Amino acid sequence: MAMPINWGIKKLLLFCLFILLAELVFARLSMLGYNFLIIRQITGFIFLNFIPGILILRIFKIYNLGLVRTTLYSVGLSISSVIFVGFFFNTTYPYIGVSKPISILPVTFTFSAFIAVLILLAYIRNKNFYPAKTVQIKNQKPSLSPFLFLILLPAIAALGALLV
Repeated sequence: MAMPINWGIKKLLLFCLFILLAELVFARLSMLGYNFLIIRQITGFIFLNFIPGILILRIFKIYNLGLVRTTLYSVGLSISSVIFVGFFFNTTYPYIGVSKPISILPVTFTFSAFIAVLILLAYIRNKNFYPAKTVQIKNQKPSLSPFLFLILLPAIAALGALLV
């Protein structure tokens, strides 16, 4: 299975749009009083910790880094971009009349717009990208530890959010 950074651009953007739409739906349902606790935390975790970094890597046309480097770079870029965007709208929104910039509506709107801009830029920069065909050696067994770590990371984050 290929990493999302090595997917074709349409497949990657459809995945990002699906996560964006899921986050918007769960945020709206949360505003209406319906809470899907674990699912909302998992989609929010993916939405904020992986999607911006993967899209930024695609904008810079960085591919084929391997599982560990792709994960580390995408998480690092995601966290730094989320911090920067959060700082920017927290300091500018009060000047344009938003009294509570760190509430669910402005935060959801801002990060959704940020991801939408990243999706657009990634599409513009990678219109003609086609993933390289890889040959898999059938005698090697892939290590399960990186996959188990990646699968358990959102679950641990959601559990931690529930226990706090």
